[in-house]
Amino acid sequence: MSIFRKKNAEGLKQNRRINSIKDNLPGPVKANKRIDKSNRRLDKSKRKKNSNSKGDFTNRRTKPLFDENIPDTAEDITNSKIPQLKETENTAENKSNLLFVLIIALKTLIFVVMIVLLFKGGQLIYQFGTTSSHFSVKYVEIRGNDRVSNSEIMKYAGFKIGDNIFKINLLQLQNNIDKNPWILKSSVSQKLPSTMIIEVVEREIEMMIVFDVPYIVDSNGELFKRWESGDPMARVILTGISKKDLQEDPQYVENIILDAIALKELYRKTGNEKLAPLNEIHKEADEAFSLTCGKDPFYIKLGHSPYRKKMNRLSILLQKLKQKKQKPAILYFDNIKRPDRVTVKLKKTPREKKEKTDNQ
Repeated sequence: MSIFRKKNAEGLKQNRRINSIKDNLPGPVKANKRIDKSNRRLDKSKRKKNSNSKGDFTNRRTKPLFDENIPDTAEDITNSKIPQLKETENTAENKSNLLFVLIIALKTLIFVVMIVLLFKGGQLIYQFGTTSSHFSVKYVEIRGNDRVSNSEIMKYAGFKIGDNIFKINLLQLQNNIDKNPWILKSSVSQKLPSTMIIEVVEREIEMMIVFDVPYIVDSNGELFKRWESGDPMARVILTGISKKDLQEDPQYVENIILDAIALKELYRKTGNEKLAPLNEIHKEADEAFSLTCGKDPFYIKLGHSPYRKKMNRLSILLQKLKQKKQKPAILYFDNIKRPDRVTVKLKKTPREKKEKTDNQ
């Protein structure tokens, strides 16, 4: 604003000097000036008439007081600087964007190079690992087997000493071993550079169940194998179920097997196993259970549950019979009218048998 005022003041002074010079001019010059003034008035009147039309007109100065490049107002002064500032800012922003693009491109290039190097490196490592004799299987550790021999497990596994350790499919190997009926589950691992480790859990024989031929039942109640010569014998046999039952209603047979296993465990926990070992569990036609027990076998007609209470009473009764040196033939726990009553039928003593023979 100070620059603008200064220029205005200088202009006013210059106009005053010009007017003073005109006043001091001689008469003819003044007359000419008057003519010029009248001519100017005529020009102005013509311009006013023409202003009513739509033509383009401009009110120009005959001679500018100041340099045309000088801004008229403070706002013009400010605006005259703005384009230069904007141009500078745009240049800086373009440089920043270009630098950002270059950095992204460089990072992308580095990433691609690393991926390629890793891929090539992995190929070389895999090729070395699968072809080098350093990684051939030299040792096999088999743990947890008792019934199944090492050679039989290796036969099911399907690999041999000298195979490359990295070419062995561990999941497939585990599935192969689990196909052995005596193996409940297995796990396989590697110990680099040349050792395979196989761990197995074998099935435990719980009892045998007799259809047309005997089958072996494990502790989970699963019929996992038909009994064959050379297989171990289970001490407890479950009878009273037919093969037809298994074919028509497998779930029913499974429930009977699980109930029999629970009854066998209850017989053991109540101490009866030590007094008279359990030999057979029989499912009666009315869904009740009967037992055959002892080295000199006797029959126990249990009837229906609750079995825990009956097992406790059986333990007390067997102890009393042992003290009296009496041998039971049949024990009846199936009295429906008197469930607390037990009927005992004793075996004849050798003397009684002899007397009977003599009487005949």
